[in-house]
Amino acid sequence: MRWMMMGESPSKSAGGTTGQGLSWRSRTQVLAWVLAPLCVGCLGEPDVDDRWTRLDVLDPDPVAMIEGETLNVTGAITYRTILTGDVIAELRITDVVGYDAVNLTPEADRMGVLEDVELILSNSRTVESAFFRVTGWDHLIQELQFQFDASALPTDVGAGGMYVILYFGTVDDMELPDGSEVTVIEAADFRESEILPTGVEIRWPEN
Repeated sequence: MRWMMMGESPSKSAGGTTGQGLSWRSRTQVLAWVLAPLCVGCLGEPDVDDRWTRLDVLDPDPVAMIEGETLNVTGAITYRTILTGDVIAELRITDVVGYDAVNLTPEADRMGVLEDVELILSNSRTVESAFFRVTGWDHLIQELQFQFDASALPTDVGAGGMYVILYFGTVDDMELPDGSEVTVIEAADFRESEILPTGVEIRWPEN
């Protein structure tokens, strides 16, 4: 074994090794292997809009409603995974969640929209609902058309608001003890299922 005195320059072999250590090329490779796991997120993770299954309202926002006419709302679901269930659209009225309290515009932050949808669902009543049973897979986009009867809606909601909420869940018919049936609608756990619900404001023209 050769010992190198302090200050002595290391000699290089033909292969480029320094003493009995790694070659410069090998050291570079080792460094790359060490740094590779650290650079996995260097380019940043895609936005939640591009990672989660998302629902969108394709009509203008807000939707202006004319008394006595049918309210048509076009929605779409963009899948990010294989998914089976129901896309549910509900026309809802709330006395406490006004238009200024939420932001459901297409440009809004989608996690913020998710929170606003949860707020509306928890503080409103359903006037009418419609749904489609769907199955989809990553990158599939399905367009869905919903219709609501606007004839019985109030023309003044005070400090509250009217909304069409579009979300994913399950719809089942349940038989009651008396033999009658009711339809049970249950929203998915949006965060656990990685699904982005949405909604749209519904206003009378004079509002």
